[in-house]
Amino acid sequence: MKRIFLWASVVLFGMSVTAQNKNAVSIIPEPVSIRHGIGSFIVKSNTVIELINGGDSLAGIARQFTDQVFRASGLRLKTSAVAKNTLAKDVIRFSKTNHPVLGKEGYQLTVSPAAIQVKYNTAAGAFYAVQTLYQLLPREIVAKQVQKNVRWQIPAIDIVDYPRFPWRGLMLDVARNFFTVQEVKQFIDEM
Repeated sequence: MKRIFLWASVVLFGMSVTAQNKNAVSIIPEPVSIRHGIGSFIVKSNTVIELINGGDSLAGIARQFTDQVFRASGLRLKTSAVAKNTLAKDVIRFSKTNHPVLGKEGYQLTVSPAAIQVKYNTAAGAFYAVQTLYQLLPREIVAKQVQKNVRWQIPAIDIVDYPRFPWRGLMLDVARNFFTVQEVKQFIDEM
């Protein structure tokens, strides 16, 4: 009888944890605020990236994103420097803003089933928003060749993020552990 009660408790606990984490996303570092929405944005061949008031640095960030999406999915996303229609579907829109809370490295990322809106103050904020987009996409986004049978979707979500500390750091202990040059380069990329 005690065993049955114990197993029933474990199963119910597992079900409750699963239900709580159903919409959970894992983003590192954890954003300042996350609000989950309903549905997801699906990246397709007709998805357009709109760069509004971004300049050359934003164009470079967008090019890196489109190159990685192409490498992993085979989808060639188009880039536009002008917003064609504020209500357009299948668009990832980067727009520069002057939001005092975001600071130099912050961003607001709003994903809906119709579009993705990224607001930032500087190119650094746009860069960090793209890093979050990578983490929201399926894990196959890091692949170096086209992945078949993957649905390239991003969950509907509203994220606001900015650094909580004025500096960031990460330690590579080479005194007790020896690393090859390739391992150090990979560590820097992951950082």
